[in-house]
Amino acid sequence: MSKNVEVIFNELLSRAKSKRVKNNLEILKLACDSQIKNKSNDFSIATIGRISDSLGGIKAQSIRNKTGRLYQQLIIAYNAENPTDVIDKKLTEPMSWVGRIEDPELRYKILDLVASEKKLKNELNQLKAITEIEVDLRSERGKSPMRIESSLSDVELKALSDFISDNKLADNGFKIGSNGRLVNSMGKPITKPGFIDAIQKLLTID
Repeated sequence: MSKNVEVIFNELLSRAKSKRVKNNLEILKLACDSQIKNKSNDFSIATIGRISDSLGGIKAQSIRNKTGRLYQQLIIAYNAENPTDVIDKKLTEPMSWVGRIEDPELRYKILDLVASEKKLKNELNQLKAITEIEVDLRSERGKSPMRIESSLSDVELKALSDFISDNKLADNGFKIGSNGRLVNSMGKPITKPGFIDAIQKLLTID
């Protein structure tokens, strides 16, 4: 492990708020160090998470979670010092100087920003992978929606017609107000707007 990574690791360890997180960081460091020992430049979360899990530490999914920023930052530090190829080296080279920053607060904020950006990019790529969304508005698959004119009997239609007739409304102290609402004798609306209009439309269905 390089001096830069060592400095970053100690900084992350000092920021850990529980013994469990400190222990997970130490195991994660062992997992990363094992890759260096095996001369492997694969420091992906999936690989390091698998090795960490085998050592009794944190798993890949927990590293990816919002609460796993300390773990992400440690992996980013190893990635910066061990690029996989020329392209990766160009991308990670700016991170190589993070360990030399004297201000620990600034050093932590830079690592936190990089981890957040990486997480957002992963989420964006997952969204881009969704190319088609199927929406089924039917209540039951395979069944045609019921036509309302075939769902009401003659008796039911006559009942609706009788309910909104002038005589029936007068007998009950009701009348038709503005916006198709039914109002009582005091002029207070007792239905939502369009109530009478809806009944009249039902009655005119052929």
